[in-house]
Amino acid sequence: MRIISFYLLLIAQISIVSCSVTRKLPPEDYLLANNDIVIHENPEDRLSRSEKIKKSELSPYVKQKPNSRLLGLKVNAYIYNLSNPEKNNRINRWIRKIGDPPVVYDSTLAVKSADDMAVYLRSRGYLNSGVDFFTDTVGKKINVEYSVRTGTPYRIGDVRMIFQDRFLEPIILEDSMNTLIHTGDLFDVNTLQAERERITYYLKDLGYHDFTINNISYIADSVPEDMVINLRMLVRQHISGYDEEDRPILENNAVFRIRDVYIQPDYNASSSVRDRDYFRRLDTLEYRGVNFIYNNSLNVKPDVLLRAINLYPNYLYNQTDIRRAYDNLFNLGYFRNINIILSKVEEDTASVNVVTFIGDESGDFTKEKLLDYHITATPRPRQSYSIDMEGTTTSNYYGLSLTVGYQHRNIFRGIELFDISTTGGYEFMRSNTKKNSYEIGGAVGFTMPRFVTPFMVGRYNKQNNVKTRFDLSINLQNRPYYKRTLSSGSVGYSWTNNKNSSFIIRPIDVTLIKMHSVDNNFRDSIKNEFLRNSYTSQLLVGISGSYIYNNQVSGVNKNTFRVRANAESNGNLFNLIAHTFNNKKNDDNIYKLFGIQYAQYVRADVDASYRFVLGNSTNLVYRFYIGSIIPYGNSKLDNLPVDRRFYAGGPNSMRGWQARTLGPGGSLYDPQDDPYPMQYGNFKLETNLEFRFPIYNFFHGAFFTDIGNVWYTEGDNKDPLAVFKFDTFYKQLGVAGGFGLRLDFNFFIFRLDWGLRLHDPNKPKQYRWIQHLTLRQSSFNFGIGYPF
Repeated sequence: MRIISFYLLLIAQISIVSCSVTRKLPPEDYLLANNDIVIHENPEDRLSRSEKIKKSELSPYVKQKPNSRLLGLKVNAYIYNLSNPEKNNRINRWIRKIGDPPVVYDSTLAVKSADDMAVYLRSRGYLNSGVDFFTDTVGKKINVEYSVRTGTPYRIGDVRMIFQDRFLEPIILEDSMNTLIHTGDLFDVNTLQAERERITYYLKDLGYHDFTINNISYIADSVPEDMVINLRMLVRQHISGYDEEDRPILENNAVFRIRDVYIQPDYNASSSVRDRDYFRRLDTLEYRGVNFIYNNSLNVKPDVLLRAINLYPNYLYNQTDIRRAYDNLFNLGYFRNINIILSKVEEDTASVNVVTFIGDESGDFTKEKLLDYHITATPRPRQSYSIDMEGTTTSNYYGLSLTVGYQHRNIFRGIELFDISTTGGYEFMRSNTKKNSYEIGGAVGFTMPRFVTPFMVGRYNKQNNVKTRFDLSINLQNRPYYKRTLSSGSVGYSWTNNKNSSFIIRPIDVTLIKMHSVDNNFRDSIKNEFLRNSYTSQLLVGISGSYIYNNQVSGVNKNTFRVRANAESNGNLFNLIAHTFNNKKNDDNIYKLFGIQYAQYVRADVDASYRFVLGNSTNLVYRFYIGSIIPYGNSKLDNLPVDRRFYAGGPNSMRGWQARTLGPGGSLYDPQDDPYPMQYGNFKLETNLEFRFPIYNFFHGAFFTDIGNVWYTEGDNKDPLAVFKFDTFYKQLGVAGGFGLRLDFNFFIFRLDWGLRLHDPNKPKQYRWIQHLTLRQSSFNFGIGYPF
C-alpha cells in the first residue's frame, strides 16, 4: 500500500510541475516537449558502420532543444516560471537566472533544422536524400519528428590530379600514399576538405609559405547510373598580381627561406605604445646568426632561446618548426605572451634565386624568396608566492597543514626555476589521552630548461619542453609515539612528445628515513608485525619514472582522458656493492650500509580518469587506480618503508574515511578506538565516480561514490582477512558516498567534501552495511583543487 501511495504521489508531483511549466504560455503557443529523429535507410544498400548516418550526427542541426530534465522533470523551466514577469527586482532576476525559460515551439526553426540536415546529408554523399518534419500536439505540448530519407549514397569513382604548377607535381605525387581520397569511398565533402588541408600543411613544411587551401580545387563529374562521382583535383599556380587589363599574373608557387631572425625576450607592449622613445633605446646583439633585441641588458642567455626556437638564417620555411618554437618558448614557463611575426623581403632588395629540376626537359622552375622572423616575448613576473592549505576533520579528529612557497623564474638568466617551500602540519585527536602531533619541513627545487648530463646530448633534440630538475627536501615528523626525519634528493629529466604524452625519468632518487625515537609500549602494542617493523631507519636509493597522457586542451570543453603511470626500483645498486665487497648479513639476515638497512623493492601504480562532458560546467568523472609494491632481496613485506606503502582515506582517496583508517582488507578494526591510525597495505585498488555541476556563480557541487581498499599480498601476516584473495576481495571493498561543495575561482579551487561510509569492510559482517546515519560514520575533508 505504501508503494502505491508513493507512486501516486510521484505522478501527482510530475503533473503539477508539468502544468506549472505550461500554465503561463499564451493560447497560440506550445511547449516543445521532445525532438525525435527517424532515419529511413535503403535496405538494399550495404553500408559499413562508419558510412551510416547516425542520429548523433544530425541532432546538432536541430535549432530548438526542449528544456533540460532532472529525474524526468523540467525543473529549470519550473523554477523560471516561479518569477513574476511583471517585476524586475533582484529576487525575480535571480530566479530567472538560475532557471531556464520554457522553450516555445517555433515552426520556422523546425524548417531551418530540416534544411540544415539535408545540407549535411548531401555533404556526406547522400545526394538523393530528403528531410521532412511532423508535429504532434498533446494539450499545450508539442512533439516534433524529423523523418530522414537517406537514399543511396554516391561514391568516389576515378580520381585524377591536374597540375597548373608543374613544379609541385613530383612533390605532391611523392606523398600520394598518404592521401585521404580513395576510389570507392563515400563522396564526403569533409574528406575532400581534409585532403586540401593535408596537402597544404605538407607543402608548408617544405617551404611553401604562400600556398593555401585555395590553391587546390575540385571538379566533380557525377555518373547517376553508376552512383559515382569522378574527381579532378586542380593544383593552381600562385597569383602574384594583375596586369593592366586586370587579368591575373600566374607563376609557380615560391619556396621561402629565412633571411634574418630577430628575438626580443623582454618586449613590453604597453611601453611600446606609450613611450615614443621605446624603440630608440633598444640595442641588438648578434649571436650565432640570430639578432637579439634588448633594452638596457639582455635578461635571458641567448643559448637558452636558441635551443627553444631552433630557427636560423638560411633554413627553409617550415610551419611545424614555427609551432614547435612557439610551444617551446611557452613551455619554458617564463613568458606570458609570445608572438612570431613573419614578414616577406621585398624582391627589389634581395636577390631572387631560381630553383629548377635538374635534367627536367620541360624547364619548369620556381622562385626562392626570403622571410624575416620577428619574435616578441613578454616575460612573466620573475618572483611569485603560493599558499596551499589542506584540512581533515571527523567527530573527534582534526588536522590542518599549510605550505608556503616562493618561486623565481630566471634566477641565473637561463630561465631556471628556483622554488623553495616550507610545510607545517598539526593534528589533534580529541580523546581521553588527547594525543597531538605535528610535522615541519622544507623543500628546494631547481629546474633548468635543458638536459644536464655527464655526456653530450644532441643540441637539436626534437623533444619539447625539455627540463632537468634537482630536488632536496627534509621533513621532521613528531607523532605521539615516534619521532623521525625524512630526507630525500633526486635528479630528474622530463620532456613531452608534442602531442599528449609527457615523460619523467629520475635516475637518482635517494630517501633516508631516520628514526630518532619510538615509544616501546606503542611499538609492542602493535599486533601487526608488518607495521611494528616499519618503525626503523631505512635507506632508499634507486631509479624511478613516470608516464603521463592527457588529451585535455585548454579552453576546449570536450571529453578528456588522463592516465599517469609510475614505476620505481630501489636497492639494486647497494645490493651490488654489498655482494662485490662481500659484506656479511646481520643476525636478521639483512645487509646494512652505514648501520642503516637499505630497502630493495619494485613499486608501480596506474591512475586513470575519464571526464564525460555533459554541459558547460557539468561533468561526470570516472577514475580507476591500482598500485602494488613487491619486496625482494634485502626487504620483506613486514619491513617495507612506510612512505612507499599504500593507504586509503583522506581528501583525495576514500573520502568517507580519514587518511590511513581504511583496511587492510577485511580485518576487524575501528579507527575511533585508535588514537593514531596507521592502516597500510602493499596493494591498493580504488575506483571513483563523481558528478560535478554548477550551483550558482562560483559555487559548484558534486555527488561522488568511492569504492576501494588496501591489502597485503602475502599470507605470513597474522590476520588472514587482510590478505588479498581473488575470491573474496570484492566483499572487502569499502564503499563511500557523499556530497562536495567547491568554490571555483578559476585560478584555484577550494573544496569541501562530506563522505559517508556505506559499506565498512573493517566491521563484523552483520554491521558492514550502514545501519544508522551518524556523524561517526562520516568524514569531512578539505582540499585545494579536484581530487582527480
